[in-house]
Amino acid sequence: TREKSFPTGLDMEFLGKDLPNVAIPHTDIVHNLAEKVVVVRLEKPVTFHNMIAPDKEVEVSLLFFIINNSSSSQTNILAQLMDFFTGNGHLEDLSKISEPEALYAYIAEATA
Repeated sequence: TREKSFPTGLDMEFLGKDLPNVAIPHTDIVHNLAEKVVVVRLEKPVTFHNMIAPDKEVEVSLLFFIINNSSSSQTNILAQLMDFFTGNGHLEDLSKISEPEALYAYIAEATA
């Protein structure tokens, strides 16, 4: 699978011990018709391989699926996600939100 070849899990412990780990799954641009990021908060963590250290596993509870139809914007989307993860306590805030509508509203406001 693509995840084995290109791991997408990120260990966020460097930002704080109790913060959720994230994964940024994505597919080849030829399979996408739009440019979006779809956020999923899992009830139970799922194991991903670490993007930085592929031999290590990461328990992930937040997924940020990149749906992108332009190769030129892929790096920009990844950079924006990393800025979001590392800025202003966003991961801590997201870890406390359980309702999908509230999650969407928080992300929409934080990225406006």
